[in-house]
Amino acid sequence: MKNSQLGLIGLTALTAGLISTPSVAAPPPSTVVVVAPAAPLPKTINDGKTFILSVDRLFGLSIMSIDSGNQTLSADQIGASVALLSGDTGTAANPYTISRVGFDYTLPNRLTLGGALGASFGDYSLTNTSDKKDSNTVRAYLVSPRVGYLIPIKQKHALWLRGGFTAFDYSVQSDRGGTKTSLTTLGLSFNLEPTFVLNALEHVSFTFSGILDAPLLGNVAAKYSPQNGDTVKTDFNHAVWNAGVMCGILVYL
Repeated sequence: MKNSQLGLIGLTALTAGLISTPSVAAPPPSTVVVVAPAAPLPKTINDGKTFILSVDRLFGLSIMSIDSGNQTLSADQIGASVALLSGDTGTAANPYTISRVGFDYTLPNRLTLGGALGASFGDYSLTNTSDKKDSNTVRAYLVSPRVGYLIPIKQKHALWLRGGFTAFDYSVQSDRGGTKTSLTTLGLSFNLEPTFVLNALEHVSFTFSGILDAPLLGNVAAKYSPQNGDTVKTDFNHAVWNAGVMCGILVYL
């Protein structure tokens, strides 16, 4: 009887050992690695969908050729000048060197569409040998629609190929000892302006442009009013060729 009880106890213990589940250590918690997104690259003028605000032809060197006259009178003039803002060469009016403000938009394929507006005003006077005032008043306006294409140079610089048309109105009123003269020039030209864009700061670049302005249409209306005499009016053809190197600045957004 005692042996039976011992056998039953041993069988029960053996069965309990077989069916018991050993304890298993819990796996270590998983490690989550968070990677911060890379900082975006600074915007450049070569990125698409960019607005460009520029001041063109601030200063530079230009060579101008004027061919003007009618059936009875003609004149040619060639001269070089250093222009700064006003567009006045000192010897003849050169509307193409007037500084202008440009507005352009860059499409995703780096094609640009835009234009520029310019104006110049000046009033000058001096006392002549007869103690009378000689005065000159200059007024000039121009509009220049254009298209262009940006070729990237080392990502943030560019070669900006630009071309378009310029229409201008340039007038000079003078009074020399009571004799008044008025010259009003209207013109239309075709323009080529390849420009190197040098990035100086983020969103700011300097521009260096080669320029060629070829006349398509031009006319001068002249009026001469002597102090004692009849007023004489005439008009004649007027063509201004211009080439040079000009500098400017732009901001892109």
